[in-house]
Amino acid sequence: MPSVYLSPSLQSFNPYIIGGNEQQYMNYVADALEPYLRANNIAYNRSQPNMTLAEVIAESNLGNYDLHLALHSNAAAGANAGKLRGYQAYYYATSADSRKVAEIIVENAKKIYPLPNLVFAVPVTNLAELRRTKATSVLIEIAYHDNLADANWIVGNIQAIAKNLAQSLTQYFNLPFKDVCTGAGATLAILGSYPKGNYARVCTMSTSLNIRKQPSVQSAVAGSIPKGALALVLESPVNGWVKVRYNSTEGYVSADYLCACTQSGSTREGVVTTNGANLNLRVRPADSAPVIGRITNGTRLPILEQIGTWYKVNYNGTLGYVSAQYVKEVN
Repeated sequence: MPSVYLSPSLQSFNPYIIGGNEQQYMNYVADALEPYLRANNIAYNRSQPNMTLAEVIAESNLGNYDLHLALHSNAAAGANAGKLRGYQAYYYATSADSRKVAEIIVENAKKIYPLPNLVFAVPVTNLAELRRTKATSVLIEIAYHDNLADANWIVGNIQAIAKNLAQSLTQYFNLPFKDVCTGAGATLAILGSYPKGNYARVCTMSTSLNIRKQPSVQSAVAGSIPKGALALVLESPVNGWVKVRYNSTEGYVSADYLCACTQSGSTREGVVTTNGANLNLRVRPADSAPVIGRITNGTRLPILEQIGTWYKVNYNGTLGYVSAQYVKEVN
């Protein structure tokens, strides 16, 4: 299994022209990327906002990572301030692997950035996260946050940027890309629980779902999510409401109109790998859900759906959910 060290920007002092800062939005990109990494069996670790750059590099070098991925947005200096646009992937000039990753990222980014002629790879030797990291490394400047058009593009396309990066990583690691959501399961109101940090799909009958500032129909509307779009779940459902983020807008939506994000595939199978212990089969995808069976280590199971960090399986005719971390998918 390939592994990645995610390093979103530490630069809270770099403001976006529309409000917020570089550290904030690059962590939003990392948040949005994590479910894609899990869906595609890419292991990862991630730096924390309170770390120094030296601590980030040291932590990355302690692990045996295949890639160090630094996430940044750009700003121009002097007379060019606010005038430049573009998306760059910086790579270490003497590393063939670093260049390969950067070029893959650039070619895919051209598909989503509105000015593809301004997307390019840049060889450098002076950036610390490229020069001092043990793993193959790339530092991405995802557009210019001091430019109004670029800043609006970043905050309005957090999830598209994350998915695009995931597609680049699977291409580099020679893996088939798996989307995080190929179907919609039960509503979160019915499930009663849902793993935070995973996507859920809007399944309203209308065109969009309102995001409210507080968990109440009387609360002000902060934004909306189009029907069928994905929302990142920040907190499990409470009293019929779910805290979510859609791109850069956070707030609360009704659990009645948000459906579990599933990965369907009748040909998928997995083997229970618990190092000898039994694996709990639960009635819902939650650690608190009642146990309806126990599955012995080494048992082969058909995987019916993936819901966040859980698999829906059929165990001797009983349908239930098991933690995906204890099931190794096999062909």
